Amino acid sequence: MDCHDLQSKSRNDSKTTAELESKIDSLVYKLYNLTDDEIETIEKE
Repeated sequence: MDCHDLQSKSRNDSKTTAELESKIDSLVYKLYNLTDDEIETIEKE
């Protein structure tokens, strides 16, 4: 594994992490029956 492989892996992990965080956020919003306005307020912070 060379330096380029590690950089690529790091970017992929970051993307995957961001995608998972987004899915978790959506599930939490649904769990608590948040309105679009409430979600917008949370995501602005």
